[in-house]
Amino acid sequence: MSAKGQVNELIREKRKALGLPEAEISESCGLSIMEYHDLEAYPDEAFAVLRLGNLLCVCDRLDLEIGQLFGWQAGARLSHGEMAHKDIISRIRESRGLSVAELSDAAGVKEQGIEQAETDTSTLLAWPVEFVKALADALQLSPMDLISVVRRQASE
Repeated sequence: MSAKGQVNELIREKRKALGLPEAEISESCGLSIMEYHDLEAYPDEAFAVLRLGNLLCVCDRLDLEIGQLFGWQAGARLSHGEMAHKDIISRIRESRGLSVAELSDAAGVKEQGIEQAETDTSTLLAWPVEFVKALADALQLSPMDLISVVRRQASE
């Protein structure tokens, strides 16, 4: 987590500083008011429960970077050419000498989830942040690099 404090506290403080009501952010990011309330109330909610797509939306609305929240830095940075490949996850997995089953075990994610992510990286937007980080770790990528790929390909 961020060295500055708990993720939930950073989100709450930023929202209040911007003068935005919880309901406005929850509605614009596809969260119920209770889901958003939990995000600000519980320290692990953003990491273990919230879907990546929802948290990215919250970060965008609050002018925060997801890496700021968790203390993540960009890694080796994937080239724009690499990021454009729809099969980037399978390419990286294969370059690491991993089978789908091995990546599944290493990331703690079902094989079906790995196969879906390899076919369409935007499916990672529906994963809890915790699983996205586990996949990035298993692929020996920075979570920020994997999230950059997801964002880029989802916007295409």
